[in-house]
Amino acid sequence: MFQVYISELDEVDKGIYFSDLTVPENIQVLTHEEELIVKITALPVAEVEEVEEAAEAAEAEAAEGAEQEAAEGAETTEREE
Repeated sequence: MFQVYISELDEVDKGIYFSDLTVPENIQVLTHEEELIVKITALPVAEVEEVEEAAEAAEAEAAEGAEQEAAEGAETTEREE
């Protein structure tokens, strides 16, 4: 049994081949060394959506803050008159 760590596969089309493995001397590999074991075909979309949602929430908070500041500024101006 082999353990293959895929944490380094951080780009689309990146893969791990048999030639990338360290095979003990007492094991005979019957597959060609350039045989693909695992390949990334798409990156997770959930992470991108979370970042977009966080950015949208931050923009909404900033807009609310600007509206409140504008409203407070208008009240101050009215009081001064």
